[in-house]
Amino acid sequence: MVSPPHDLFRKPSETIGFINRLREY
Repeated sequence: MVSPPHDLFRKPSETIGFINRLREY
C-alpha cells in the first residue's frame, strides 16, 4: 500500500514524534 504525500501533513504529530524518537537515540 502506497500512502500519498499529503498523508505526512495529515498526521504531523505522528511524524514529529517519530523524528523525536530517532533524535533520542
